[in-house]
Parts: sequence; structure tokens; C-alpha cells
Amino acid sequence: MVAPALVSLLASGFSAPQEVIDLPVEDTRLCADFEEHFRIDDDLSKVTSVGFDQYGNVRIGDFSPSGGLRVVVVNPDGQRSEFGFEGPGPGEFAGAWRIVALADGRTVVPDPVPGVFHIFLADGRFSHQVRSLGIESEMTFKADRGGGLLAQVKAVDSLVLDSTIFSTTTSLVEGPLQVTRVFLDADEAHTEVFTHGWTPPRPGFTLDFAMGGFTEGNVTASGTLNRVALLPRFLWDVIPGGGVSFADSSGYAIKITGPSGDVVRVLRRALPPRPITASVRRTYRRYELDALSAQMDDRRRRAPSQILGFLQGTEDMQRRAIEEMEFADEVPLVDDLVTTWDGTIWVRRTPDDGFPFDPSSDPLSNGGVDELQQQLMARGPASIDVVTSTGEYIGTLLAGEARLPAAFGPGGVAAYIEVGALDVPVVRVGRVSIARACGQEQQDGEQQDGMD
Repeated sequence: MVAPALVSLLASGFSAPQEVIDLPVEDTRLCADFEEHFRIDDDLSKVTSVGFDQYGNVRIGDFSPSGGLRVVVVNPDGQRSEFGFEGPGPGEFAGAWRIVALADGRTVVPDPVPGVFHIFLADGRFSHQVRSLGIESEMTFKADRGGGLLAQVKAVDSLVLDSTIFSTTTSLVEGPLQVTRVFLDADEAHTEVFTHGWTPPRPGFTLDFAMGGFTEGNVTASGTLNRVALLPRFLWDVIPGGGVSFADSSGYAIKITGPSGDVVRVLRRALPPRPITASVRRTYRRYELDALSAQMDDRRRRAPSQILGFLQGTEDMQRRAIEEMEFADEVPLVDDLVTTWDGTIWVRRTPDDGFPFDPSSDPLSNGGVDELQQQLMARGPASIDVVTSTGEYIGTLLAGEARLPAAFGPGGVAAYIEVGALDVPVVRVGRVSIARACGQEQQDGEQQDGMD
């Protein structure tokens, strides 16, 4: 029988990888320690993006619906500065809501309303802008360690406005499961495909969506959402040397590319599959309906009366989609992954009695301002495997004993997002260390490759 990981590679057009490494099946327990250096716990609204540069400075994209985007920068000593504000001029934001921290200290701010990338120098001064790609609102961006920019198109949409702007109609479909390299070295940005994963026969979601009532001051919504639940997502992060690590299958297979984008290594664990039975379908539908109710109740509490009709329309649409949705064959075993600056990969497994995060449940916010906090805060405890991009299994942080950080930085530093009183986000920055057994001398998280 051909291994599923290789089947998905060949089906995607890849040549056979150079090596397939089977990691141990039994978990070896790791212990983690987080030494907090400082926290940013005042005056944040919505943390949409976090990243480090090679000097250890952390940059935070903080978005407020009333004040727009600002960039908060904190150096390794905890000294804080800010830049960015709303406005029509160069370096001023019109529709921006997140940032990308480049390794060399620059900051890239995608702004889809004027259609530009704002580029800021390491000290926060505006440098220049580059005409954009036109789909930045539906893309996820990550910085490679060499100072470049990579992206994934999360959704592709088409928007139609009537001549008097009485209504809008939007069609939205899941984007291709691939990573593209974004070049900002000219007046206009351009891209090329870097690597891609297995593409299922059907997209995870398609959405046809209409809004009206603008002139009456009472916005309404209606539409049709079709979903295939629990399809494997395309999970990826950058690794040193110009490659990426990614997962694209229901099984446990982490694929490593070289700087050309070709897969050079597959890391597998022969964990038992989780077939989607009738009982799983019932449980998952209840799980999603409960989550939807909680989410919409929270949104209604915060919303002005003019958009309550809009919220009710989107809730009705999503409820119908849950009741009628189709399912994949297996629950994906990998829920997320984050890579350190030395190439060590933290792989969050799907909880044994739970489900992976699925952004198709709310495609209207796919890639939006809530995505980062949703992914990092809304899920229960799960085991995290720590492996190297060269194929060494270091061990496993058991469920409830550690969380994935929002971002890793150089020298073992990491940033975690928490939600404090009144749902105010808190960003904690410090050093992560791990050991193979509690009580033993711990090794720095950025030197995990050397553990033997």
C-alpha cells in the first residue's frame, strides 16, 4: 500500500520527496517553562498580528473599530513605541487592520482600501508604498527569516454593487492551498507560487451572500453557505534557509520544503485515524451550533441596532449550513503548527475528544480581524509535538501543559496572547524552554536541535 502522505504529494504534482522519516508513535513527555520578560496589558483593542525581527523587537498590530490600526513596538528591554494612524496620505491607513514584521526590522502594512502595501523602516518612519495585489483582505502573510514575504490566499471573492449602492452581492470560495512569494521590490507587487499542497475534490466552503438596507439604515443579510466540514486545512510556517513546513492531510504528515519550494522531507507519526462516523457528525453539529449561538449572542450584545438584522441573517445562513453540511472521511490529526527561528516545529494535535479549528464555519470573517485570537484562544487543550525540520522527534507537551505561542522570535523568545478582564487582549513576551522530564535541566527552546 502506498503511504497516504506520498499519495497526496504525487496527486499535487510533487516529485517523490528525498526522504520520509517515521517518528516514534509513543509520546515522550516534555515539560515547558515560560519566563516572562514583560507584558503589554494596557490600551490594546484587538490583536490582529504579532511578529519579531532578528533583533528581538516584537511588533503588534492592534486594531480598533473606532480608531483603526496602530503598530506597537516593544524592544527586548520592554521599551515601547508606536506608529501609524488613520488618514488619506502616504503611510496613513484607510482600511488596514494587521501588520507583517520583517526579519530586518521593517514593517509591512497591507491596506486593501487604497490598494497599497505601506513599508516602514525599523525606527517606525514611513519609507514608501507599493501598489498591491487587490486581494490583500483575503490573504494571510508571513515573513521569512531572510526578510522576504510569503502569503496564502485564504479566500477568493467577487463583489457586485448596484448602481445606487442599495445592495451588494458577494461570492466567496476557498482559496488555493498553496504558498506564494510576494515581491515588493518594484512600484507594484507581484507574486509567484512557492509551494502547494493536496487539493481536495471540493473546496471547504462556497458562499453567495447579499447585503441590503443601506439607505434605510437597517442593514440586512441573506445568502447560501455550502460547507464540507473537517477537511484538512493547509497549515504552514516558515523555516530557516528559505523553506516552509506544512501539513495538508488528515493523517499526521509534516512536509518540509527547501528554498525552491520542493518537498525534501516528510515527517510522519503512525497515529490511529479518526473516522467520521454518524456519531461524530451529530457531535460536531452540536459543537458548531453551540459555538455559533455563543458567538452571535456576544456580537449582538456589542452591536448597534442598525446591524441586528444583518447579524440575524448571517446566523440563519450559518445554521442552515451546519444542518446541511457534508463531511470529510476522517478528522484531521493536526490542528496547527508554529516554527521557531532555528527550524524546530511545534505541532498542535487535534484534541483526542475534540475537533480542529475550522475557519469555514464563519467564512465572512475568514482572514479577518478576529482570526488570530480565534485560533489561539478559542480552542481547548491539546498535545503539542516538538520536532525538528531535519526529522528529530524531541517530545510532546501533553494537553493542558502548554499552548502554541502567537509567534516565536530569535533566541527562544515567544509571544503569547491572552484575554484579560472585559475581553481586553494581553500580550506576554518571554523565553520558552523545554526539558525531556520535569525537574531536569531545561534546554532553551531555540536550541532544541541539540537535544539527544
